[in-house]
Amino acid sequence: HLQNLGTGPDGQIVKVTRAGDEEVYFRADEPLITSVMLLPTGELLAASAPGGKIYKVRPDGKGSVWCETEERYVWALVATEDGSILAATGDRGRLLKIDRNGNPRVLFDGDEAHIVSLAVAKDGGVWAGGAGRGLVYRIDAEGHALVVYDDELPEAKAILPVPGGDIIVAFDAPPVSEKRPPALRLRVAPGTAGATEAVSDLDLRQTPALQGVILGLPATAVEETLPLRGK
Repeated sequence: HLQNLGTGPDGQIVKVTRAGDEEVYFRADEPLITSVMLLPTGELLAASAPGGKIYKVRPDGKGSVWCETEERYVWALVATEDGSILAATGDRGRLLKIDRNGNPRVLFDGDEAHIVSLAVAKDGGVWAGGAGRGLVYRIDAEGHALVVYDDELPEAKAILPVPGGDIIVAFDAPPVSEKRPPALRLRVAPGTAGATEAVSDLDLRQTPALQGVILGLPATAVEETLPLRGK
């Protein structure tokens, strides 16, 4: 009844009990732990970034590098029936197959910069979700892939198989930036040291200006051309 949480920016795995007690279980040399997977032996695999190293951590919290993926990120890990480990990576969008000794090979090279989610399929293949184009792949044990879904949102963050062979996919998107126009733009008035005046959008074609939002000032104020004097 323990949860192992990969954290940053100190590269820690934190063990959390059902009662909410926590302790640092392992610390990597890298600043981020991007994925954690529990093995049947009780050991943990923990991926770190940047650099894409995968550590194997014993139950006593002692660990060492198990696999050098040569990728920048490892976003997800799953185990296959033959004892291999599949690793979803970025920023080259590759799915790696890693043998029992920690030797990786490229099983699939996708059309996106990142593969961020994995779920094991019943026939030995995997479902894989990408980030950048929002593609969901069905990849077999030989690395042959089929795009089964293409979403408008850019990131297939998590995949959950459900009875009947279907999957549930959670998509994520970056927050929409505020497109509020600037409330005021200021320029130095010609020939007057230290003086400023408000300018309109038309004036900006000829004169460099500072611009920004002043809280409480409506955006329409940018169109005013009354002089502002000050030092």
